[in-house]
Amino acid sequence: MATRNYFLILCFILLFHACNNRVVDTDETLDAAIIEYEKENYGKAFKLFSEIIEFNPKISLAYAYRGDIYFLNNNYIKAILDYDKAIRWNPKFVRAWFGKARISHELGDLLGAIDLYNHTLKINNKHIDAYHYRGKAKFDMGDLYSSLSDLNQSLELDSLQAGVFLLRALVHLQIADTTKACHDFINADILGDSTAILHIRKNCLDN
Repeated sequence: MATRNYFLILCFILLFHACNNRVVDTDETLDAAIIEYEKENYGKAFKLFSEIIEFNPKISLAYAYRGDIYFLNNNYIKAILDYDKAIRWNPKFVRAWFGKARISHELGDLLGAIDLYNHTLKINNKHIDAYHYRGKAKFDMGDLYSSLSDLNQSLELDSLQAGVFLLRALVHLQIADTTKACHDFINADILGDSTAILHIRKNCLDN
């Protein structure tokens, strides 16, 4: 009887350790997490990315995506911590550098944001969003022609960005080129920007 009890206790201990030391298939879980992220199921994605990090704390991609989720929830401190961890394991991890740039931008540190966008583009000189948001930061600073250059570059890489057309139209308005502004407002409207029509009515009906 004592031997049977000992055996049962041993089985229970082994089962407990097995449940608490579950092996995570990192690649499979990462793929599933990214799918959930792209479907905007951020709660489920966050749980999966956290699970990956707990099992293997050196996976930059999991930190960067989780940082993005923190960013989307305006939790900038935790987002930066995750981006920094991603960069620690991969110093050229573009997603993390861009994420840090966006946080600086949101917090109003335009010079800091531009510096981080510059670093992002140094690693990847075809980063569409880095050109877009660096252009926006420059627009916010009043550096209109430099902003225009960045927005042109972003559209050269992807000509279907309604938000970039809208922003470039606003730059054209600021430099008194109404014809080009209206052209860009129309493109933004065609691509689905809901505010473009208001600008068209205000600035373009007599042009």
